[in-house]
This record gives sequence, C-alpha cells and structure tokens, in this order.
Amino acid sequence: MRVAERKRRRALIDFARRERAVVKLQSLIRMWRIHWRYCQVLNAIYVIQCHWQCHNCQTCASLRGHCVITSTHLQFHIEIINN
Repeated sequence: MRVAERKRRRALIDFARRERAVVKLQSLIRMWRIHWRYCQVLNAIYVIQCHWQCHNCQTCASLRGHCVITSTHLQFHIEIINN
C-alpha cells in the first residue's frame, strides 16, 4: 500500500513540475511575441516621424498616436490633425 502511495505521489509531483514548466514556457513565448510586435510598431513610428518632420515644414498639421496592447494584439492608430 505504501509503495503504491509513494508512486502516485511521485507521479503527481512530476506532473505538477511538467505542467509548471509548460506554463512558464508559454508565458515566455507570449511575452517575446508581444515584445517583437512592439518593436515593429516602434520602428514604424520612427519611420513615420522622420518622414513627417520633413513634411511638417510645409504644413500646420501634426500627428497624434494611440497604442493599445492586449494579451494577443498590439494596435497603433495615427491621426493627422490640421491646426
């Protein structure tokens, strides 16, 4: 009886360790994906700002941006405002 109980307990502990490892790995991958998307948006913002600074000399318009980050998506909205 004790041997079976020990085996069951050991199996449960092994299962819990594997489960924690899988959850940790999934979390790290999700964080990496969000970071990668954020870097893409940031690079796009830099390109837009650089080109807009040259264009802004000729107009009175300005840019306004808004960023929304969820667990699965990264959204960025740009608005051109005429002063």
